[in-house]
Amino acid sequence: MTALTVLGYHGTRVSQTQAAEAMKDYRSDPQVTSLELADYLGRFGLRSVIRYAGDAEVLRELVSRGFPVVLQQRLRAGSNVAHFRTVYGYSQGRSWSVTRFGAPR
Repeated sequence: MTALTVLGYHGTRVSQTQAAEAMKDYRSDPQVTSLELADYLGRFGLRSVIRYAGDAEVLRELVSRGFPVVLQQRLRAGSNVAHFRTVYGYSQGRSWSVTRFGAPR
């Protein structure tokens, strides 16, 4: 879960259950929006900036300054279902992302 990854990057640990209960409108809610994620992270003092149509140069700049960057990726073309990926590093043109509940600094 992206919220756990970002919070873990900043040294805060929460359970997946706690995060889901705080972000989802109801228990079987299938998706968390960018705004819901940003609001939840804000409860821990983290500021989120939502931008659209970034590129690799912007991503590298933000990561080089120590910001984990959350990207939203559609699972299929034309689908409304998306998945978040957290990028926390890059090397030789390749970015590193994490889907586990913590990220190395």
